[in-house]
Amino acid sequence: MVLIVILLVLFLAAAALSVDVAYMHLVNSQLRSSTDAAAQAAVEVLGQTQNPAAARAAAKHIASVNTVASSGVTLTDADIVLGRGRWQSNGAVSFTANQTPLNAARVTGRKEQSSPSGAAPLFFARILGFEQWDTRQVATAARWERDICLVIDRSNSMNYEGKLPDLRDAVSIFLDVLESDGYVDQVALASYNQTARLDQSLTTNLSRIRTAMDRIIADGQTNIGGGISTGQSALRSIYARPNTEKTMILMSDGKHNTGYDPITAAQVAKSYGIVIHTISFSWDSDPEMMEQIAEITGGNSYHAPDGEQLREIYRRIALTFGTVLTE
Repeated sequence: MVLIVILLVLFLAAAALSVDVAYMHLVNSQLRSSTDAAAQAAVEVLGQTQNPAAARAAAKHIASVNTVASSGVTLTDADIVLGRGRWQSNGAVSFTANQTPLNAARVTGRKEQSSPSGAAPLFFARILGFEQWDTRQVATAARWERDICLVIDRSNSMNYEGKLPDLRDAVSIFLDVLESDGYVDQVALASYNQTARLDQSLTTNLSRIRTAMDRIIADGQTNIGGGISTGQSALRSIYARPNTEKTMILMSDGKHNTGYDPITAAQVAKSYGIVIHTISFSWDSDPEMMEQIAEITGGNSYHAPDGEQLREIYRRIALTFGTVLTE
């Protein structure tokens, strides 16, 4: 009988401690998510402002509003190291603290007795004298220079309802953001109706993209696949830089009705490591196909019912794409 009681006590103790073990795993997961988000927030603000104080403030805010062990995490300036990340020839990423221009952030999220947030409390382990538990997570995020091809629809439907002027405005906003974000981006412009062409090869002189946009005249049918293929060629040309992200932003206001199959074109682009973000513009577009193209290549898909939303989407893409976690 005594043995049974002892075994029962040991079983209950193990079950109780397993609750704490599960809780520790949960806290680690929460802290990882919070730290990742804080690093990404810092890098996005660096891209917009190149202001270290603003980047640290963004990281601190995100950490404070993400729950870890029932409360936010308080970061200090020492927990947020800014610097420069670079792709290496072997595919690894280096991080150099305090090197400018700043494009990376390394954030240490801490739930430790010595940290402002304190340690994570334990429950049943207290009977063994363990009242709290120290843990930390480190996340590094970086944003690299990009080679980007804007692929736009110049079919006849773009002549109606002010669509072409709306598109010119949206592209101009996109370029404005790139010019102000502190990174050296190359941009190309391709357009399509029943045929596709390269209007401007990759260039860091973004005024050339604006000039090429001003020359666009809309007519003819809609060969979305041809546009993707031309954009893919631009991103693989002699002007493309090694170790940069290759991104295509594909816009259409209609349905594919002639030429190269868009799904096949997207699959070819994927094989070359090109990510395609898609924008379907107006209610006459084909959001389902555009979503499929984006999904094949790992991109995002957006729908703009009107010019105001189109401008906002181009602005949002310019602000947010290109940030990746490296640690």
